[in-house]
Amino acid sequence: VTVPVWNGLAVWGGAGYFQSHGKSFPLHNSTRVQVVPVDLGVKYFVPLDCFFIKPYAGIGVEWNYVRTNDH
Repeated sequence: VTVPVWNGLAVWGGAGYFQSHGKSFPLHNSTRVQVVPVDLGVKYFVPLDCFFIKPYAGIGVEWNYVRTNDH
């Protein structure tokens, strides 16, 4: 999600979720992994008229929660 704030400056953020399960090697034990990434940043849209392209420069951080469960 990107939210314009002021004169070409915008705040952006996002989140996701991933889960997978299977068997470990070589013992074939049940295993599961969950990943939840959350990111936040700012970007500045460069004022250029380039048809459908809007160039920007930005910076941000991402936090990841990772959980593994092995039996």
